[in-house]
Amino acid sequence: MQAWIIDASEMDAEDILNFRSNLLHPNPEIRSFLRVENKATTIVIAPKGFGKTLLLKAKRLSIQDKYAHILPSGALVEKPSGLPSVIPTSDYGDLRDSEGYWRSVWLLSFTIAVLKATHWRPGRSSRALAAILQDDNLLSVWEIFDHILSAQVNTYHQLNNDYNDALLPAFRRLHESTAIFVDNIDEYYEGILREMNAGRERPVGGRVKRSFWHLAQYGIAAAARELSHINTHVKIYVSIRKEVLQGIIGDTYFGQQLRSKSLIVSYTDSDLLEIVHKNIAHSDAEDLAEPRSNDPVT
Repeated sequence: MQAWIIDASEMDAEDILNFRSNLLHPNPEIRSFLRVENKATTIVIAPKGFGKTLLLKAKRLSIQDKYAHILPSGALVEKPSGLPSVIPTSDYGDLRDSEGYWRSVWLLSFTIAVLKATHWRPGRSSRALAAILQDDNLLSVWEIFDHILSAQVNTYHQLNNDYNDALLPAFRRLHESTAIFVDNIDEYYEGILREMNAGRERPVGGRVKRSFWHLAQYGIAAAARELSHINTHVKIYVSIRKEVLQGIIGDTYFGQQLRSKSLIVSYTDSDLLEIVHKNIAHSDAEDLAEPRSNDPVT
């Protein structure tokens, strides 16, 4: 097992299992999260670089034999690729500045993705929903999320009506155990924000605000928590950055509810020292300053 890994994005199932056996330092909170019987903790909250992706992948591997359906099917976790589509601003007004808007887009994305995976078809729906259900290029939560974000406002309102009239009732009736793993929402807008910081503009007709980075993460956490209460057969595992918990959610009642469903990753000094010692122990001898020393740091 390679030591000193700093990015779990490219780690496959074998890598994760080896890492968990040899290098992972499971403090009590992490150990509790990874237990198969722990179905209540579904949100991983941590600063960048604290292992959110690793923990989501490890959780999936620990429970995947217990669920009838797990999304995504071709990877351990679902994550975005490329840059966000151009977001139309006409007619939306201040709607996209609200937490409720982002929550509703994630509610739509999750329910459509889950129901589409079961080959569900509504009796009646808007043309907008029918088009998403028929489009084979819109399968993942991310693809559906980006599609809805780039839709005109009238399409968004049509889909909201579909959520109340068709999607939510069908989601409530799902009885097969289903788990979804979605990661890297924090990185979804970071590319475009870096471009903005460098002075490069987005195409005319669309606009990305710095607040979207926070709002998108707030929305996914709120939607995951809400849907887990609506149907206990469906578990939605997501990750968000700790800055969001501190900056938007804060000490509100929702923030307290969110904490009850979350693993907030933190490490004591002794945890960090143990992590360093484990990596030293798995380093090649030629990479060590004093291979024969009994003191790991030496």
